[in-house]
Amino acid sequence: MCSGKVNLYSLTETTILKPNYNTALVAGNENFQIVKDRSLLFGTDKALRAASKKEVVKAWKDKEDEMKKFQKVNKLNPSRERDMILMLDYYNSR
Repeated sequence: MCSGKVNLYSLTETTILKPNYNTALVAGNENFQIVKDRSLLFGTDKALRAASKKEVVKAWKDKEDEMKKFQKVNKLNPSRERDMILMLDYYNSR
């Protein structure tokens, strides 16, 4: 998703849930369900971490003032995926 000094990756895990239909109670679901769980990972090639707001802010300690200014001017929230991508692209371009 994002490459440079700090890389951003998307990980999608898929789980198939079996039907849980109970004929005696006529309740539950008769169909299989596919559940997708998406998470973001960031870091260098050597170490990847979960991309939480707290962890990402720690990653740019060397340019903290510049990143806070960029975040405030553009009204970005690192909790949102799109905003996190923009912030890491900006960080990698500097």
